[in-house]
Amino acid sequence: RPWLTACSARGRRPRGLRCWHACSCQAADRARSRRQPLARAVGLTREPLRILDATAGLGRDAFTLAQLGCELLAVERSPILAALLRDGVRRAGYRDDRIEVVCADARDVIRDLGADDTPDVIVLDPMLPASDSAAKVKKETQLLRALVAPADERETAELLEVARRTARRRTVVKRPLRAAALAPDCDARIEGSRVRFDVYLSKA
Repeated sequence: RPWLTACSARGRRPRGLRCWHACSCQAADRARSRRQPLARAVGLTREPLRILDATAGLGRDAFTLAQLGCELLAVERSPILAALLRDGVRRAGYRDDRIEVVCADARDVIRDLGADDTPDVIVLDPMLPASDSAAKVKKETQLLRALVAPADERETAELLEVARRTARRRTVVKRPLRAAALAPDCDARIEGSRVRFDVYLSKA
């Protein structure tokens, strides 16, 4: 599947980002992808879901969900990352009606949504401050931390609150396996090998 990743050659510093689009759209690959934790967390169905990725970053989750048939509004507050993400969408061949990239504060975007634009699911992946005890960090995470300051607790709590009030079906928060939940009343937790997804169902 396509995603943006930092590239380097022979130990040199990364010179840019490229969007790699692996040929993984075959039916068998798609079926396996539908069983992955992210797909289960968003409640993937046969009908295409409208998903707002409130912390799009380099677009890994957005591209994965788009490949699975979802319609994405990818929101990224960093102008640099948003520009890189738009370029990745273009290189991957997606139309604007599959992945639309918006450079803005997700809290403002969500508040300004009209009734007809309300997403089925809102996905959050708040970036944590660097940990002194963490193991070697991936290059793309290093890049994210260099370009975007970690969100503070107040901003993250406010974003989660706005998302939960808005999403038609659920809000999904991506967290490290051992990290505390952003809110104590999550309805389900779906674990992967390195991260988990906390699911907050919308109240009817």
